[in-house]
Amino acid sequence: MIKNFEKYEAEFNELIKMSNEDSKVIRIAHDFTRLENNWAWPRPESELGFSRQRWDQYRSLFEKLGLDSGLSRETDSDGAVVYLTAFSKGMVNRGSSKGYAYSEKELSPLFNSLDQNPIEPQKRNKHDVVYRKIKEHWYLSYDW
Repeated sequence: MIKNFEKYEAEFNELIKMSNEDSKVIRIAHDFTRLENNWAWPRPESELGFSRQRWDQYRSLFEKLGLDSGLSRETDSDGAVVYLTAFSKGMVNRGSSKGYAYSEKELSPLFNSLDQNPIEPQKRNKHDVVYRKIKEHWYLSYDW
C-alpha cells in the first residue's frame, strides 16, 4: 500500500483536493453518493452533490489508485478525516477495512505496522481504527 501511495501520490492529493471542494458529499462510491444532509438513494442526478462528469473523475481515480470502496469523510470540531478504502470485508459495523486516511490533525493510535491486528483482542473495542503514519497528514488505516 505504501508503494502504491508513493507511485500515485499526486493522484491521492488530487482526490483529497476534490473531496475538500465537495465537502458536503460525505461518501462517494462507484455506485452511490451520500450527502451530509441527504442519505437517500437513489436520488435524481441533480442531487448527486456534483455533476456526473465529476463523479466519473472520482471513479477514474478510485480505479487507478485501487480504492475498491471509494471514500468517506468524517468531520468534527477538529476538522475532517478523509478515508480512502482499498480493501474491505464483512458488513458495516461487523467487518474490517484497510486503506488510507488524510487528516490535517494528528490521528491516533499510531503503530509501526498494520499487517497484523496491533491491539490484543481482549483490549479492543467493538469498533476501532488504528493508523500508521506514512507522510505528513497521510496514514494507512485499519478499521475493524
